[in-house]
Amino acid sequence: MKSFLFLLAFFVQTVVSAQIISVEDSIKNQREIEYKQLRANIMKVSAESCTRDSIRAVNDFKITNKLYISTPGPGGSDFPATQELGKLLQKQNIYYGGTWSGNCFGTYSTGECYYIYSTKLTEEKFGKEAIDKILKQAIFERIQKNPIIIFEYNDHTEWLHEGEKTVADSLLNNLFFKKFKYPKDYKEKKQSGQSFTEATVTVDFEQDKLNLVIEKFSHHFTEKENEKFIPQFEKQITDFINSDNFIFQNQHSINEGFKRSFKIYYK
Repeated sequence: MKSFLFLLAFFVQTVVSAQIISVEDSIKNQREIEYKQLRANIMKVSAESCTRDSIRAVNDFKITNKLYISTPGPGGSDFPATQELGKLLQKQNIYYGGTWSGNCFGTYSTGECYYIYSTKLTEEKFGKEAIDKILKQAIFERIQKNPIIIFEYNDHTEWLHEGEKTVADSLLNNLFFKKFKYPKDYKEKKQSGQSFTEATVTVDFEQDKLNLVIEKFSHHFTEKENEKFIPQFEKQITDFINSDNFIFQNQHSINEGFKRSFKIYYK
């Protein structure tokens, strides 16, 4: 009798468990169907919106050349030389529309295809290399006015820091040597750039101004005799970095980090 009751209880429990699992599977399947339908509707609306915006871009292009800059979204960097870029593009009869970014949900961003196709048509007309050259020229012009941009992390200035001898270091060297004078006894090499000082920097958060400060130096001189000038060079580099040219505008400008070191190349 006890064996029978045990088997009966086991059977009932198994049936109930199977029914619960069946209901859970059914709910899960229904949710998957609803999600696929929702996703299909979103993709349909996105395709329709993109088509409308693309046609609008083609029609507007018959009248005006337009350029928009894409930034990683959300939270991408603004283009750091907006005014300079606008003036340079205006000379080429190109209207600068600003930056735009997509979203991380995979859905259509308002005006996305309009920005993409307007820019693509303009790049095809003027040449992408020519447009890229204008973008870089705008940044160069901005750096002349505000050199701290060299140290700021920005999605649109990554090319400044590529390679072993970077464009960023070249720009800093140009600024540094405007006031730098070599000691009379300095031994020059026929091939310049082999001797250098690398300076590691940080930000002084203790002060009212977010200025750069030197953390440490490392030196490499091909002529040992020139090492006696190290204290003089370090002072000049420190004075250079402590100038008003290298103060971050606000905390936001360094939230993504900043250039941690640079090299000064000697003759």
